Amino acid sequence: MTVARMDHFLGAEVIARLNAPVEQAEGLPAACYYEDAFYELERTRLFARGWMAVAFLNDVPEPGDVMPVRVADYELLVVRGQDGAVRVFYNVCRHRGMKLATDKCTKARAIVCPWHSWSYDLKGQLTATPHIGGLGKDTQSAIDRSALGLKEVRSASWLNHVFADLSGVALPLEHHLAPLRARYAAYDFGALKPSDQRTAVSIDANWKIVIEGGVEDYHVPWVHPQLVPHPGTFKPEWAEGVYLGFSNTHPPERAYRRFGTGTGEGPAHLPYFPHLDTSKPAEGVLTLLFPNAYVSVHPTHAMTSIVVPEGPTRTTYRRNFLFMGDAATSPDYAKLRDGTIATWMRVGGEDMPINAANQANLRTREAAGIATRYSAFWEPCVLEFQRMIARRMTA
Repeated sequence: MTVARMDHFLGAEVIARLNAPVEQAEGLPAACYYEDAFYELERTRLFARGWMAVAFLNDVPEPGDVMPVRVADYELLVVRGQDGAVRVFYNVCRHRGMKLATDKCTKARAIVCPWHSWSYDLKGQLTATPHIGGLGKDTQSAIDRSALGLKEVRSASWLNHVFADLSGVALPLEHHLAPLRARYAAYDFGALKPSDQRTAVSIDANWKIVIEGGVEDYHVPWVHPQLVPHPGTFKPEWAEGVYLGFSNTHPPERAYRRFGTGTGEGPAHLPYFPHLDTSKPAEGVLTLLFPNAYVSVHPTHAMTSIVVPEGPTRTTYRRNFLFMGDAATSPDYAKLRDGTIATWMRVGGEDMPINAANQANLRTREAAGIATRYSAFWEPCVLEFQRMIARRMTA
């Protein structure tokens, strides 16, 4: 069944067109962006087969924090235990499959099912099965609490992202991330701290459309005119199956004044990464850790984002902002942080109607038999992203 359905969307001819040189290549069929059947294949053959971003570490900053998340229709719980460790579980009671939590809670000592009050500690161990054997009888033969804990999902974290591996067999995250960690070797990410300013927006578009709009700069002059003139240093890059993205190198007078510069009282600017020489050009980098985690790095900050599929035609885009040391939370830097975040939210807001309009036109594109084409200069990462999807799903 799976092979036949996959061939319907990603047959040999489609793969051949995807793998053609970028100047000649044609992209994924329009149906891959709206069909329920393709989305279901993505759920099982893409998101369930390796590491995906599900939350931020500072979603659960304190012991007892419990955060339900839903990514690609997988219901999960992100839990900070009393031991300080962050764990991920399926948000499913071991009794009759009830969802355990629908809202974030803090200072929790237990996770209690709202249906029959089965209770679990923050390590997932089943601790109570009230009245299961009758009134006042909390035990029953063959109900072994030690064997009926919450089903844990393999998880790990990096740069404030929490990643989950539903398959349980992906490479360790540290090994998987090696090419991306090498890419950012010059940056002291250990000096970054997350601010408490997390944002989330809903977009009426497929998750792939949202990502594809973020890994090219071709649209900038028309959609984000405040960002021109472009420095003309656009450089795409990728590591197979791990990440893709691009960088732009800006002259000093622009690189260090694009974000968070003061105009009066208080600090003149946000702190810079320590390796930077402010008399020299500096890069801005955007990378997508495949399939759904963004890392965008600039002289004063990093932005980490999670693209959350919510069915084939809707996406939630979550952003988190990290700054150097005390600049992440100090009131002295509040205006500079706010200005930086406002800049990014404006850019993201300008993309949203474009994403939605592109989504709305998909069925017409499909009916007309129109294939997408690419700029070899600006859009190789859009094509590479689609190739990564095809390779993962047909493996």
